[in-house]
Amino acid sequence: MSESTRSTVQPGAARHRVRWISGGLALVVLLVLLLLTGSSAATVLLTPTPTPDRACQAGDADFYNERGIAHLRYDRIVHAVADFTCAIGSSDNPASAYVNRAIANQELGDFVTALADCNRALELAAQMPQAFSARGNLYYRLGDFESALVDFEQALALDPDFVTVYYNRGNLYVETGEYELALVDYDRAIALDDTDPDLFNNRGDLYWRLGDPQAALADFERALALDPEHVPAAYGRGRAYEDLEDAAAAIASYQQVLEIDPTHVSAYRRLAIVYGRLGEYDQSIQYFTRALEFAPTRAEAYTDRGYAYLYAGEQSGDPSAYRRALADFRQYLALVGGEVDDQVVRLVGLLEDDFGALDCSAGDAPFYDNRGVSSANQGDYAAAVADFTCAITLDPDYAHNYLNRGLTQYEQGEYWWAIIDCGHALALDPGSVDGYICRGRARARLGGYWPAIGDYNRALALDPRSARAYRYRGLAYFSMEWYDTARYELNQAIIYDPAYVDAYIDRGTIYQVTGDYEASLADYAQAIALDPANALAHYNQGVTYWAMGDVEAAVASYDRAIAADPTYVLAYVNRGIGHGRLGDTEAAEVDLLTALELAPETALAFSGLGDLYYETKRYAEALDAYNRYVELAGEGALDYILARVAELEAAVGE
Repeated sequence: MSESTRSTVQPGAARHRVRWISGGLALVVLLVLLLLTGSSAATVLLTPTPTPDRACQAGDADFYNERGIAHLRYDRIVHAVADFTCAIGSSDNPASAYVNRAIANQELGDFVTALADCNRALELAAQMPQAFSARGNLYYRLGDFESALVDFEQALALDPDFVTVYYNRGNLYVETGEYELALVDYDRAIALDDTDPDLFNNRGDLYWRLGDPQAALADFERALALDPEHVPAAYGRGRAYEDLEDAAAAIASYQQVLEIDPTHVSAYRRLAIVYGRLGEYDQSIQYFTRALEFAPTRAEAYTDRGYAYLYAGEQSGDPSAYRRALADFRQYLALVGGEVDDQVVRLVGLLEDDFGALDCSAGDAPFYDNRGVSSANQGDYAAAVADFTCAITLDPDYAHNYLNRGLTQYEQGEYWWAIIDCGHALALDPGSVDGYICRGRARARLGGYWPAIGDYNRALALDPRSARAYRYRGLAYFSMEWYDTARYELNQAIIYDPAYVDAYIDRGTIYQVTGDYEASLADYAQAIALDPANALAHYNQGVTYWAMGDVEAAVASYDRAIAADPTYVLAYVNRGIGHGRLGDTEAAEVDLLTALELAPETALAFSGLGDLYYETKRYAEALDAYNRYVELAGEGALDYILARVAELEAAVGE
């Protein structure tokens, strides 16, 4: 198979592009292990290989192989699979066709058939570097990085100048946090082929992740010189310019993205945010509006623009800006359904009074700042935001006021506006470690782990002993499942603050996830020694005991978690499941029902009740509990519960 058979992802919004490699796998477990930042899971669907719709009589094996390659280039994947199948059937040596079909099936998500095709190719041609390369990519997608590296190394042993393998192995090293190795591979790939814009784009992305926006910028420029319409490079250049605090150049880069792809929502949002940081709220509103044109039913987008109108009103005193803010907040409430943002509800009430809403005549800026801190400490975040806004209105050049409002926005889950406010604070005080940590946390919450890491890098450049910066950088790596790197960061946090309870809890969680249960328990024990009433430490200790099979110890830990926090819903759920495992069905039912009294829509509590009732032959109650679980869990409902629902419904029908 020639190099021309490589499938290249078309330019899009993604910053980090790969060839044949994307996605990952995550396990879903019943018992929830809590980390302070949360987690997410992804599902890979397998698609059957399509059956050829013709008799394979249009040409010979070479004809079908070449036509299949052409189909791949133009993303006609189903047609490509059919042609490669014809090539396999009509060739005396179909190894290349098997590899090409493996690539096509991978694009369809049929990893099982793709892996079988790679193995068949290697049976026919044991020294075929392209087959090792393709199989390495499959192992990567399946999360088996060790096997992927073995195959990539075998491919390079057979063909030391195989550019695609250096490219993909570099991507893998980026995923595993081995940046120096990734840089070596990208450098080698570029030395072999300096005409590929994707290589410069990915190396630029790596430099950006490493916190070197200047080097990143140089590579994005090289990519764009090779392909002026390379959207990820243009977008990446904008992010690099943002980090270099060149707002005008960042704006120009995002505008270039939109010239190429006028539907690029992320570019509109970045433009809106940059203009918001500059205090040019009219422009910010314009770009938020453009983003809404392509996502008109996204409720949160209306809150984004509503806040922009609100800030515009504070800046200009124009009542019409407040009216527009009110209209956007009302639209949000109309679209969101279910649980709503309490702050928006409160702002709607304030704005409905007189469109001015914020009366800043009761005192000076320090008065409002102090009152805002008091309100935030009591959990009244809407009142705190209003007071910090008054403090900003009265003293717009004091970074501390923006930082406090940003931290409050973060606590409310308003992460975009936390980023904007913390950015304002940094513009006024570029030496603020807290400002970078604040913005990094908000970026991480939105899934922007690399920008968050960049902020933590800057915080550590200002204060190399900042335990908080190390800890949050570790949490960002944990969220990307780079556990070794995350553990190193938590180690550093503990070195610089040996009494940092949260760092011990987080490192204990990493040890638990990676199967080092004794180390996990040791960290939780240290956290508890430092803070005996820390409910999370006791809870996670219980999860580790459960993973070790020690149900009694797990239940005892959940007892202590509940003693520390009598409203700890998941502790009741897990203790109830534990009581059921130990045969105390009465205590199990009490705990699970208590969890539902505290949080009536806790899906895990209903699944636990369903299991309890099913095992004790209370089938009607089991069916009710399972049905409620399925309703709450939606597409994430566990297969065994769906099977039991079908079984119980059939029994009722009889």
